[in-house]
Amino acid sequence: MDLSLLLNNDMDLPLDFFDKTIPYFTDKELFGISTEIRDRAGEKIIESRKLPVFKHRTFNYKDTTDATNSNTLYLCGGNAIVDTKKLKELNGFNELFSPFYFEDFDLSLRAWRKGWKSTYINSTFCKHTPSTTIKKENRNSFIENIFIRNKLLLNYLHSSTFDKSLLCFRTRCKIFLYSFSKKEDKRIFIKPAKSFLKLKKEADKQRKNEYNNLCPIDWSLFQ
Repeated sequence: MDLSLLLNNDMDLPLDFFDKTIPYFTDKELFGISTEIRDRAGEKIIESRKLPVFKHRTFNYKDTTDATNSNTLYLCGGNAIVDTKKLKELNGFNELFSPFYFEDFDLSLRAWRKGWKSTYINSTFCKHTPSTTIKKENRNSFIENIFIRNKLLLNYLHSSTFDKSLLCFRTRCKIFLYSFSKKEDKRIFIKPAKSFLKLKKEADKQRKNEYNNLCPIDWSLFQ
């Protein structure tokens, strides 16, 4: 089987990483495997299994360490091993998410919507210093702008027709209301929200040609 390793340049793989992950690929429905991620000391858990969270008709995720070898909402792009054939069928990462953030989330959701699953294991773990490369090369304000923009984009691409319209309506309302606010945590939303709306035309094209051909996610898999 042809497999691809998605790995951050500041991630340390354990010696048993491939021994622990490759055997799972006898499952033909498996898209990929992601392992637990810890800090450099190997003590604090940074990334683990992802579960969906729904609020105001949008979705996000939360981490949980209460399960081993279980379905996970998405594979962390920092240390995932995936089926190369399936990765190519999905056309890899969506470049609309460039330069970073949520591209791995989107890829995994598209895999789920193709009928493939992603698995998290904690029988081994990688060591990583969070956002070392990103923070070294970019200003904090730029990083936050990309994070907000891409979170909106992710929900837009994977939401129902009604929810995507509602998302845009709420986004425009917030831009208008927050423009009168003196609170920095409100005003910081405006720039990335406008950037998101500029991507809407291309996102609509992708929804029509690619995303709408995908099945809804079976959320019961995460119960």
